[in-house]
Amino acid sequence: DDCQLQWQTKFVNLGDCSNHYCKNCRSKRQYQKIVKKPKILVECLFCKKSMELPPSKACIKYCSNICSQRHKFQAKYGHLAKSFAENSDAVAYLCGLILGDGHLRKRQAWTTEITISFDSRQKSLIDLARNVFRILKIDTFKEMLREEQNCLHIGFCLPVDLLEQYGMNFSGKKINCQPAPADQIIENICFAVGLINSDGWVGANRHGKPRIAITGTVKSIVDCLKKCLSINGINFTEGKESRTDIR
Repeated sequence: DDCQLQWQTKFVNLGDCSNHYCKNCRSKRQYQKIVKKPKILVECLFCKKSMELPPSKACIKYCSNICSQRHKFQAKYGHLAKSFAENSDAVAYLCGLILGDGHLRKRQAWTTEITISFDSRQKSLIDLARNVFRILKIDTFKEMLREEQNCLHIGFCLPVDLLEQYGMNFSGKKINCQPAPADQIIENICFAVGLINSDGWVGANRHGKPRIAITGTVKSIVDCLKKCLSINGINFTEGKESRTDIR
C-alpha cells in the first residue's frame, strides 16, 4: 500500500490486494475525498455568521445550539417588547394583577412562568384580563378551573429581560422578595386598578357611598400603591398596622 506497511489477516480469499490499505492510509484517502468535495456558504439564521459546509450538511441553519435556541426564543417572544411599549396602560394593569393574585416561577434561563388566580364567578374581570392579554399579544398556555374553590388559574410566560425592564423580575413568595415595579408603572393609575381587581374589595360604607379597600401583607406593594394613589391625586386612609399574615 502507500506506506508499505505489512500485516497478517485471517481472510483467505482476498483476491487482488493492490487496492488494500491499512487503517491510517484509509483515513487519509477518505479525508482527501471529503476535502475535494466543493463546500457551500450557509448563513446562520440568528447571528448571520457564514459557515462553509459540505453539500450533505447544507440543511444546517444555525452555527451552534445557542443560536438555535435564541432564534426560537426571538420568534416566540420578540414581538412582546413592541406591544408592551405601545400599551403602557395595559402593562400597568397587568403588573397590578401580578402583584395582587399572581405567582412567578422561574422555569428557564430566559423566561419566567406567571400564573394569575381569578374568582371564576367574576366573569367581567376575567374577560377584562383576557382582553389585556390580547392587547399585549400574550399567549396563555394553561387554564385550570377548580370548581370546588371557584378558582380559575391563567398562566403564561414572559421574557426575563422584559420583566427586568418594568421591575417585575422576581420569583417565589412576594413577602420574601418584596417586589416593587418601575416608576413608570407606579405612576400609572391602571396599576392601582389592577391591584383592586385582584386583591381589593368594593362595597359601600354606612352612608351608602362606594368604598374600596385593599388588604396587603407585602410592605413594598402597599408602599407602591400609596405612592400611585398620591401621584394621581386620590385621597385614601390607612388602617392600623396588624400582624403580617405569612402564607
